[in-house]
Amino acid sequence: MKNKQLILGLVIFLLGSFVAAETVLLYTDSPAEGEGSAEVQGYFEDGVMEVFFDSGHIIFNGDYRSAEEEREATELFGDRPSFRLAKRSGAGLVLEVRFTYSDDQEEKTPRSVRYRFIDVQKEKDISSGSIDIAQVPREDTSKDTVIVQRMGALVGRRVLKDY
Repeated sequence: MKNKQLILGLVIFLLGSFVAAETVLLYTDSPAEGEGSAEVQGYFEDGVMEVFFDSGHIIFNGDYRSAEEEREATELFGDRPSFRLAKRSGAGLVLEVRFTYSDDQEEKTPRSVRYRFIDVQKEKDISSGSIDIAQVPREDTSKDTVIVQRMGALVGRRVLKDY
């Protein structure tokens, strides 16, 4: 009898944890191109995803489009590519991120990031804001990749605080 109760309790606990998990699309947009900017985006996404995973969310990243491609797709389909991708993949939430870089073409580290956290079904913003690289905690020995990863984690924590 006790084994049945234990198994039933375990099943209920596991089902509850699956139900509580929200699926999030991380949609990153960057005006910079090239291998260096893709690597930077990867480090940023690592930071965001770690925070979301640790809080029990399911999160995945979406495809990258240039601003021009996004404008064309929006005109053609009437809604944003991030929404279409979220709906197609079953995500209930979208975290849209846009990097801003300095005018220096050689600089691969973003100067700031703007973000919006959106409920897809309600089409309502949950949270939005921006973070400047100067706001990211750093140590004297921090590499740019570590700083960008911390920037992603900071965005993740701010968004989840508002959620």
